[in-house]
Amino acid sequence: MNWTEIITILLGTGFITTLSQVFLTNNLNKRFFRFSNLYKDKLDIIRELYKLLIKAEGGLQILMKSSPTELKFDKDGNENEEHKLEMVEFRKKTTDVINIFFKYFEENEIVFENEIVKCIQELEEKFQTALKSNSLASTMEPNRPSKAWENAAQAKQDAYENIVGKDIPELKNKLKTIFQERYKLLETN
Repeated sequence: MNWTEIITILLGTGFITTLSQVFLTNNLNKRFFRFSNLYKDKLDIIRELYKLLIKAEGGLQILMKSSPTELKFDKDGNENEEHKLEMVEFRKKTTDVINIFFKYFEENEIVFENEIVKCIQELEEKFQTALKSNSLASTMEPNRPSKAWENAAQAKQDAYENIVGKDIPELKNKLKTIFQERYKLLETN
């Protein structure tokens, strides 16, 4: 073997090695870029989902605190229709915010692990139970002061204390902890 053959072999293997390195580096960079974009997208989804949860919880708290007996009356002693319409509109907006939260979750459920899915499904059950008790109490309001009205008002009060005051905040904190730990949301390194 002479020097030209050796140099040709070395240049050829060097060229092949360089091409292989460029190919592998390019492939790894594409995968890393794709992974980092997916991770960023997932964090954006988490942030938006949590914002919607805060809005849904706040709306439910106000809705459950409100009472149809808070209706304002005009100077003739008649029920103020404007206030009644405001209450109906507020109930609708609150229900819409809650529905938006769960719809957003359903649209993005594929990116969440089972533990998160189960937690949000529990939240949905709690929200639905609270909304049903509020709806029943509102429906029974014209029957005041009957036993059925008392039972509905008590069920709403119980739902407010147990579900809105205790269960939902606990599930929200559990979800927050999962997000912070799993996605390292608090680390600055």
